[in-house]
Amino acid sequence: RGVSEDGSDMYDASEPRSSHLTTSTSETPSIVDEVMQCLRRPLFVSNALGYAAYGGGIIGFSTFGPAFAMGLGYYAHETSASMIFGGVMAVAGLVGTPIGGAITDKVLARFQ
Repeated sequence: RGVSEDGSDMYDASEPRSSHLTTSTSETPSIVDEVMQCLRRPLFVSNALGYAAYGGGIIGFSTFGPAFAMGLGYYAHETSASMIFGGVMAVAGLVGTPIGGAITDKVLARFQ
């Protein structure tokens, strides 16, 4: 649930959904107003940057990881390097996702 700085519920059903985003006198907030509201939320910014880094890391590891492992002499064939490296990445994702969720829950608990 969204809670504003003064402790009130930001998503009160009695007011229009976009009313807490409006910073100008117009009824519909501009795209600049909405972007600024997003950028003022540290949790949103850190999540967006984290997912961007995650995506870049996954692409980099999946592209260059098997070739790097072969270059180090761990595997003789590209197929085995790709399969094992992909399995390690899948297990790391299965373990890392709940850990990341737990960390996010603890951070959110500090702000509520």
